[in-house]
Amino acid sequence: MTLRELRIAIRSLRRAPGFAVTGILTLAVAIGMTTSVFTVADALLLRPLPYENAGRLAMIWGRSIDGGRDPVSFDDFEDWRRGSTTLESAALFTSYYKPILTGPGQAERLAALLVTHEYFTVMAAQPLLGRFFRPEEDRDGHDNVVVLSYQLWRNRFHGDPQVIGRSILLNARLHTIVGVARPDLPLLPPSLAQQPAQIYRPVGEPFDSGSRDGRHLESLVRLRPGISLTEAQADLDVRCRQMQRQYPKADAHLAAQIVGLRADLTRSTRAGMLSLQGAVLLLMLIACANIAGLLLTKSNARRREMAIRSALGAGIGQLARMLLTESLVLGLAGGFCGLLLTVWSIAAFSALLARVLPDAGSLTINPAVLIFAILLSLAASAIFGIAPIWQLSSVYPDAALKSGIRVAGDRRHRLRQCLVAGQIALALMLLVSVGLLGKSFLRLRAVNPGFDPQGVLTASVSLPQVRYQSDASVI
Repeated sequence: MTLRELRIAIRSLRRAPGFAVTGILTLAVAIGMTTSVFTVADALLLRPLPYENAGRLAMIWGRSIDGGRDPVSFDDFEDWRRGSTTLESAALFTSYYKPILTGPGQAERLAALLVTHEYFTVMAAQPLLGRFFRPEEDRDGHDNVVVLSYQLWRNRFHGDPQVIGRSILLNARLHTIVGVARPDLPLLPPSLAQQPAQIYRPVGEPFDSGSRDGRHLESLVRLRPGISLTEAQADLDVRCRQMQRQYPKADAHLAAQIVGLRADLTRSTRAGMLSLQGAVLLLMLIACANIAGLLLTKSNARRREMAIRSALGAGIGQLARMLLTESLVLGLAGGFCGLLLTVWSIAAFSALLARVLPDAGSLTINPAVLIFAILLSLAASAIFGIAPIWQLSSVYPDAALKSGIRVAGDRRHRLRQCLVAGQIALALMLLVSVGLLGKSFLRLRAVNPGFDPQGVLTASVSLPQVRYQSDASVI
């Protein structure tokens, strides 16, 4: 492509503004939608999770008799952890606890996370002040200690460096502050914790083994370096068989499965995301077929021009480069407008993605997305630029100059018929993809009843502020 061919292509598009605007807008919508979905797919399925050595993080779930997945009990987990040769660290957590913090000032309901002492080790976190939990504090009676999040420490306690050792009231029960987390403490994904934790407290399980039947906790583990999920699952199966024999009453049907953290987070959305990506790619192909038809009609009106250029010595290759340059200019212009549409739509997709990943707020046009948009524009230019180039071989200069219009009609009609047939086939495939996508959303809603595809742009419902009077002088 030369500068002269580029100027000719731009002049040709300027002479047909209606065609240019229609083609660019059609491409902008198709490329914008395809790139937007790829941006989400990149963050959801391809981009590394924002954790240290994220590939070694996994979840352990209990397996029910019907093949479903269940939470785990404290005592079963402790047996798995103590006897494992594949786990570097392992922790339990649950986010159901929503205590009310009282004291000077207005009472406040907090988002809390109950965790075992190794939770911060699994998350590779270090305290800003004080310490994290000790093993004995996992048990009931020793669990009246808390770790503050950095945000709660700054907002409620005004960043007081002397906060360690002070007492606070949570649900009218005294707790001692033993640590403050750093601001960069990795947060659990929203699908695991209902919202970012403001305060951390030990799980507080009872001393006796009665908690073996209480399966209400979730397990996050970090594998040892070099250990695969298959090896970890084999080790877990051995431990489960041992526990079935050791505790025949509570664990007669005990089974567990270990799942990589990314696979666990995307288990309900992967199929839907792949279906959506396939649907927008089909839409992209339909847009290319439409523009190919427009270019074919436009090239029919330019047959005399092509015949004159050919008679003056322009070869098929030179004419093909000229037409391909025009398609390329059209494709890149549509790609640029589609990229602007992608930037505009990121906020809506971020709201959807925030329900799955912890760093959805960082959803941006990264280099991978930019390269994808450029390649998509070039590919689209090549696809819809084939039709007018293929028709060049049917132009007869002598006949066109004598009669004004003369082409091989059979070839032109066959090409148009192929384009129409292709669009119908792609439309049918698009309908099938949309059906599969709808089925995936229904499955996601069944797995997660709180998921609402129509409410992805709405903010989470905030907990009401609760006033609580207390005579205790704490904080």
